[in-house]
Amino acid sequence: MFAAALAGAAWLLALGALALRGGDELTQPARTALVALPFVLLAGVPRPRAGSGRDDETSLHAGLLVAALALGPLAVAARFDQLAGRPLRETLLSAGFALVAIGLLSAAAQRAAARRAGGARHALAWLALVPGLPLLAGVVQLAPGSGALRTGLEFAARASPLTCCWERARAPLNAPGDAPGSSGWLPLVLAVAGLLLVHLAARAPREERA
Repeated sequence: MFAAALAGAAWLLALGALALRGGDELTQPARTALVALPFVLLAGVPRPRAGSGRDDETSLHAGLLVAALALGPLAVAARFDQLAGRPLRETLLSAGFALVAIGLLSAAAQRAAARRAGGARHALAWLALVPGLPLLAGVVQLAPGSGALRTGLEFAARASPLTCCWERARAPLNAPGDAPGSSGWLPLVLAVAGLLLVHLAARAPREERA
């Protein structure tokens, strides 16, 4: 029920992102990355404690299911981006990263909820790496004279899949490469590393698996 409520909320937010209108054509957001944001944010929200069992198989199914639910809005958004003239490669890369992120985050949340240990560790990792770092970096940007701290937090925030999606969403229509201020594949590599850390945090300790 909790996971279904999160999926429904993500769908509603994704529909809102599809309906969002910017200024002229050059300032329109990249819809594929924008629609991915609510799914990436909500897919990994820590779940209430669930019963134990074949949690590895269950977590895999949960990840695939949530990713499948995101396919419809992502496909519509990709069509919008294609009609707007965005490069197909960038659109497919945004959609592919979003599906991987959604699947991994959902699977990690389901796995953590199904085990006696790992729930708190996963919750802390998710809170820090998904919404925490981007929020902290945004707050520091508002502070005057933050200097090196701002630079360090901006770099660390790229370990969040939300930052990756947001940078790709706000890329101008005529911008070459991945996104403003990006360095080729580095933002994607950092975001995938953050995803893997959250996923590993949900794994049970060795003594519990034994």
